[in-house]
Amino acid sequence: MAHALTSRMQRIIDRAVEDYTQRELPALHAELSGEQIWHAGGFEPGAGLDPEYDGLDLDPETDDEQPFLFTMAGLAEETKPEPPLPRPPLNAAEKQQLIREIELADRYADDAGRRICFALAEHRARILAAVERFVEPQVQAMLEELSRHLEPPQ
Repeated sequence: MAHALTSRMQRIIDRAVEDYTQRELPALHAELSGEQIWHAGGFEPGAGLDPEYDGLDLDPETDDEQPFLFTMAGLAEETKPEPPLPRPPLNAAEKQQLIREIELADRYADDAGRRICFALAEHRARILAAVERFVEPQVQAMLEELSRHLEPPQ
């Protein structure tokens, strides 16, 4: 239970910092999102398909008498981007701005974590009651089931 709560808290903090970075920290946002732009791919025929299509060949078998005008694999190859050029290095002012913005993002993450902890502290009694009412009976039932199937030591 603690792991699930901690994971959820971390996702909330990450999202808050991501929104803050996008809104208030242009250099850091450009640095973080720029990596995705530099490595963006072309057309992917299998992207976004339902799981039941995973692993299926998207191009049917060809007939030598009636060739296809195009194939999905051919389109994917044609739209494949050129390898990215190396990024130019940051100058001293850009490095300092990036360092400042990283510090601001760290402070914002700490603040968001504190706000979440205070919000949870206000609901501590309700959380404990819910754990006692819903989680503890499930744990007890699993332990009883496990103990029924264990063999005593010889």
